[in-house]
Amino acid sequence: MASAQPRLAAELAGIPIVAPAVPVVSNVTGEPHAGPESIRARLVEQVTAPVYWERSIRYLLAEGFTRFIELGPGTALTGFLKRIDKNALALNIADPASLEATVRSLR
Repeated sequence: MASAQPRLAAELAGIPIVAPAVPVVSNVTGEPHAGPESIRARLVEQVTAPVYWERSIRYLLAEGFTRFIELGPGTALTGFLKRIDKNALALNIADPASLEATVRSLR
């Protein structure tokens, strides 16, 4: 996959990325990155880097986040989150019914 990195970097160089309103937590580092160039670099690194998902979640928990939403089929990440912090609210959206249930739960 390392051979894909230069091509991805070239493609991303042509795509405008604006600074996000909130920092983006990268699963490459488990830390926030706010600038467009930093975000581009983390996206390229993500092709071959190990995933620091648990580190990312622990960072968010330490920052006071308590609600997490997993998008897509399955609940593997929701299960991992519950092993890290049983008190965190973990929701999953996989279809229209689960979207409606999540919206109701967040009201």
